Amino acid sequence: MPATSSREGFRLLGPAAEVTEGFVVPYYVAEHKRRVAVARVNGDLYAVDDLCTYEACPLSAGLLEGTTMICQCHGCRYDLTTGEVLRGPAMEGLETHAVEVIDEQIHARIAPRI
Repeated sequence: MPATSSREGFRLLGPAAEVTEGFVVPYYVAEHKRRVAVARVNGDLYAVDDLCTYEACPLSAGLLEGTTMICQCHGCRYDLTTGEVLRGPAMEGLETHAVEVIDEQIHARIAPRI
């Protein structure tokens, strides 16, 4: 689903209610040409880049075990809270994004890639 602009540096992604506990929802931020995955774990929302750094498989289609995202393609594991690689073959971590809920809407700070 497409994302739209919000306050400076943050992008409106969608309703907070659509990201339920233990699930990951993908969003596309068109202006930055990037996919962002938002997950809810223990009531908290986390946002990371949605594509595995090993071979660009969508992490939102993989598994979520607590705060660990598991890529469906090669089994790479990432810490959702830090973006750190927990198990390869990926060597590069995920970019994380600050998340706020304003008026029941998810906003994430998404910077353009350099």
